[in-house]
Amino acid sequence: MNERGVAAALSGIFVFMSSMPAAAQGRVHPAVTLEVDPCVAADSTEVRRIVGVELDALLATGDADDATRVHVVCEGALALIEVDDAVTGKMLLRRVDLSSAPPKGKPRLLALAIAELVSASWIELESNPEPRVAPATASSPEARAAVLGTLRERSHAAPPPPVSPAPTAASTWRALAVVAHRSVFADDGTSAWGLGARLAYDHGSGVGAVVDLVADRATNDEALGVVTVDTVSASAAAHLSRAWSPFAASVGLGIRAGFAHFSGDPRSPDRVRGDALTSAWGGPLVGASLRARVASAIAVELSGEAGYAVVPVSGLVDGVREVSIRGVWLGAQLGAGIFF
Repeated sequence: MNERGVAAALSGIFVFMSSMPAAAQGRVHPAVTLEVDPCVAADSTEVRRIVGVELDALLATGDADDATRVHVVCEGALALIEVDDAVTGKMLLRRVDLSSAPPKGKPRLLALAIAELVSASWIELESNPEPRVAPATASSPEARAAVLGTLRERSHAAPPPPVSPAPTAASTWRALAVVAHRSVFADDGTSAWGLGARLAYDHGSGVGAVVDLVADRATNDEALGVVTVDTVSASAAAHLSRAWSPFAASVGLGIRAGFAHFSGDPRSPDRVRGDALTSAWGGPLVGASLRARVASAIAVELSGEAGYAVVPVSGLVDGVREVSIRGVWLGAQLGAGIFF
């Protein structure tokens, strides 16, 4: 290659280098300050990392001049995003429900919402670079240029991959040990206390099912002696639930069935004979529960039910029905266990 060709090649390289985008020559990135209140259920470090990547911005600290300030606080069960944009003079708010996302998905869901809100504010610089009503506090030309540079670079970049929809709440199982109480409103009433186990499943859609097994005992002090009622029963029910992290409530319909054993202990065995009876009982029920998730894996649950014994059982004292499981019953369970 002769000298003239070398000179032409060097000249072409110089023209190419001078026309490269500002990003390749140390483009100034817009400044964003981000504060996430500790009450927000998302890892703030991961939120900051994702926001910086999505906005191609420098995450500053403190009250940096000409920065777009973002503050995330709690508003009940929601995360409230507040954007105070010194570059455009705009303030924007957005509420995000993080309760439906699993723990690992919460930071990304929150970060994407922040990036969308900040981008909505910045885009005004392209669509309305010279507003007829100027903001109360004008930002510096350098800050505006940094934001415009980021917007133009993003518009010329390859389109980002589609964002997957926010993940739905995961399905869960929970197993609990329970203390149970049941009162039957027939004759003079039978009030029983016992222990049991409860197993429940909740689908992410809010539909679920629960089964339990309970053994309890009641004693009735009658004129002729004491009648003891021991029962073993199981229930199965389908329910609908709604979550407000870390709490959830559910209502459902089901059935309870089991066996009852009546035994009499007379006060005067020489004059009164004690006897025993074992029989099935059961009927439909309506139930409701309120539960809490503690330390991510511990479940605490309070549940109640109302049922009607369409298959009743009764014990006789001196030929009179004194103790029964028939008609309406009310039950309650308090349990603790684990999610898995």
